Amino acid sequence: MSSTAVLAQALAGRHARLRTALNTYGLEAVAINASPTLGYLTGLGFHLSERPVIAVFGTEGKPTMVVPELESLKFEKASFEVDLITYSESVDSWQRAFTHALDGRDGTRIGVEPRWLRVLELRFLEAAVPEASFVSGEDAVANLRMQKDVVELDMMKTATRIAQDALMATLPKLQAGTTEIEAASELIQNMLRLGSGGELPFQPIVAFGENSANPHAVPTDRPLKEGDLALFDWGANYQGYFSDLTRTFTFGEVEPELHEIGRLVHEANTAGR
Repeated sequence: MSSTAVLAQALAGRHARLRTALNTYGLEAVAINASPTLGYLTGLGFHLSERPVIAVFGTEGKPTMVVPELESLKFEKASFEVDLITYSESVDSWQRAFTHALDGRDGTRIGVEPRWLRVLELRFLEAAVPEASFVSGEDAVANLRMQKDVVELDMMKTATRIAQDALMATLPKLQAGTTEIEAASELIQNMLRLGSGGELPFQPIVAFGENSANPHAVPTDRPLKEGDLALFDWGANYQGYFSDLTRTFTFGEVEPELHEIGRLVHEANTAGR
């Protein structure tokens, strides 16, 4: 089976489970704006911008999506059926698109994601269906996303592999005098070269010596020195799925106490598995 067919099958399963969840939580529909959930339900990438994007999934039928015209090309490779509504750069056309997308849903309960939905989209939704009730649909979609399918597991493994390979390509470049900033820059470039998306899960933490004691250090011009611990906390983004890894290395000979601490941490980690 081709990767396109596998994704199409996965999306069909996600949509079916979403419809079941909507019935379970007493919702007639959910309205999802640009967010990880939208990527999960469409297999397409959207980011929050000044132009609103919304997808309406009901208890039956195809989803409806409202997007700016400039995003319409993405749907040439969509792996699911969708009623697509586009709008122009004229702000007047935005409300018409939202009203069209929500036609027939006035007076219903529509779920949204409170932590993602902006006032921008909410105002257009409320104007489109003034008698509808917009309530939290977070439990419905969060529970859905907790169960990873085969496609998701493969993407998570790929994100992890990209991050690991990037670090292995970075380590040989380290030498006495390499700064934390230089090491972080090399790591980022390697992740991008190996297939990571440009929007990383977080900016990599690279910390040498005393800086490695700071759990959320920011790379500085501190150079790598003999006897340092070198900490890397980083991750890659593969099609919206993130990896998050932490590794600590020694550079040259370190104090015996640090070896003992490392041994204790390793034993505790092994015992907890």
